[in-house]
Amino acid sequence: MPTTRVVVVDDNSFMRRVICEVFERQPGIQVIGEAGDGREAIEKITQLRPNLVVIDQMMPLMSGIEAAQIVKRMSPDVHVILFTAYADPEVEESALRVPIDAVVSKDEGTDRLVLVARRLLGI
Repeated sequence: MPTTRVVVVDDNSFMRRVICEVFERQPGIQVIGEAGDGREAIEKITQLRPNLVVIDQMMPLMSGIEAAQIVKRMSPDVHVILFTAYADPEVEESALRVPIDAVVSKDEGTDRLVLVARRLLGI
């Protein structure tokens, strides 16, 4: 089975570590990079070419939605999940216009995040 390559983007280093650990325990998934803001995310994604990006909405320098727009223009085949504490209808509508593949509320937890990621990737 090919390995899914993931980049995790969140300005909270604790949350980033939690997300990475959850994905690292999943068979067929490898975390290949992390970033703490949208600009750093774009650099990492360009360099590492992941299959999946998990990105927070509220970050310094550039929001997750702004970064995802750039990522999707550069690499339309990469899947992007917005994993955010601010999952309201306005954020979801903005995400769909990007198009971000899925929005998962941090309140739903990392189990839901992994489930959505596996469905998107077909694994």
